[in-house]
Amino acid sequence: MMEVDAIAEPKDASLYSELRARWRRARRLFFNIATRIDLGSSPNGEALSDAVAYLKGVTDWSNATMRDAPTGAIPKSWRGHVLDEKGVVRDPKAYVLATIAAWRSALKRRDIFATPGIRYGDPRRGLLDGAAWQDSSAMVCRALNRSLDAEAEVTGLTRLLDETYARVAARASDNSDLRIEIVEGKSEIVITPLDRLEEHRLG
Repeated sequence: MMEVDAIAEPKDASLYSELRARWRRARRLFFNIATRIDLGSSPNGEALSDAVAYLKGVTDWSNATMRDAPTGAIPKSWRGHVLDEKGVVRDPKAYVLATIAAWRSALKRRDIFATPGIRYGDPRRGLLDGAAWQDSSAMVCRALNRSLDAEAEVTGLTRLLDETYARVAARASDNSDLRIEIVEGKSEIVITPLDRLEEHRLG
């Protein structure tokens, strides 16, 4: 993950140029990921899964044209680097780097996962489904003090969020630990860190 973090996110053209300078490193790293790890995906990760499967079938990422590559997973910030005016891949290296960026984000969201795997496996594994859920749903909801009525649950959570937001907003102007600062032309919320508590060891 540290290797991927180092090459994954272009913020502007100058950084993109820096990533291109690391092309060999990126290609070697992600080629091993794409060809050696079996990936599964949630519905939100299907477009990325298609992109990785496509790359898995391309033996030479440096010289392939990739004009037929699937483009659904390309992050918005990368599309100008990757696609031409027709929405077709014009820069294969940018396509690979964009796929790495999308893969990194999807892995953190667990939209893609290793199969089989535990730590980075399918987060839905072990969830009750079908007949098993129908048989157990009432007991589970009762144990969690939740209703089987989804609309009632969403309405309750919406009300709780609205009330909490109103309380925070009402006290924000009097809270010296909460302030708004301008960072690089953008407003950001800054919260004063909590005081450090000294550890007391029992003798």
